[in-house]
Amino acid sequence: MKIEIKSRFDSSILFSMETENWKLAVEAAVRSGAYLGGAYLRGANLEGANLGGANLEGAEGFDKFPIQIGGHKHWLCTTSDGRLQIGCHVYTLEEWQEHADAIGRKQKYSALDIEIYKLHIGHIEKISKLLWNAKVGKK
Repeated sequence: MKIEIKSRFDSSILFSMETENWKLAVEAAVRSGAYLGGAYLRGANLEGANLGGANLEGAEGFDKFPIQIGGHKHWLCTTSDGRLQIGCHVYTLEEWQEHADAIGRKQKYSALDIEIYKLHIGHIEKISKLLWNAKVGKK
């Protein structure tokens, strides 16, 4: 299907391509260096999208802008609904705080790895509260 990312200000086309979903289109736009400031993205399912380096200033349709940290084993990235994804695991910040040790051990992380990721989780929790006025653990 043809996906067109349009400006919310004047409906001009910022990026267009034939692809199967919005996530792939937005990732391709970011990789190509397309300027997406002011993009209208309401309703676009971008969960799990790699938007590193994207300039989405003024974009409409995001409830929460992603926070990403490149961990030494897996990336940490917040989702559009305020949860946190580490590798392929997605939980609320509250669930990560409660179960990080057990999840880390199950994934064969060392004790040091687990402590480092717990620091990242705590950092993201603090940042999300500042940026989103988040109630941690609530969707």
